[in-house]
Amino acid sequence: MRRDSSAEAYQEHELSGEAGTKRQRILNYLAKRGATSRRQIAQALGYDTATVSGLVTPMLKDNGPLIEQGYKQECPVTRRMVYFVGLEPKQEELL
Repeated sequence: MRRDSSAEAYQEHELSGEAGTKRQRILNYLAKRGATSRRQIAQALGYDTATVSGLVTPMLKDNGPLIEQGYKQECPVTRRMVYFVGLEPKQEELL
């Protein structure tokens, strides 16, 4: 079956439960590892960087479980200066 749009692909991904599972794996990884770059998360979990970004961005908004550091650090994977993401302090206690 051919997907007509990326919105349909996103909806299928959400409805299948796969997106929720990937989000939980990201949260678990950050709970163990601490703040890190999106590329590091992708590499560690075997996801595309775009997938990680697509899952992380909504979790940064509206009092979500993640925060983005207010300064850039060098990503060990890309050697570029990027904002790391990590868990909100209150979320660390819950995982």
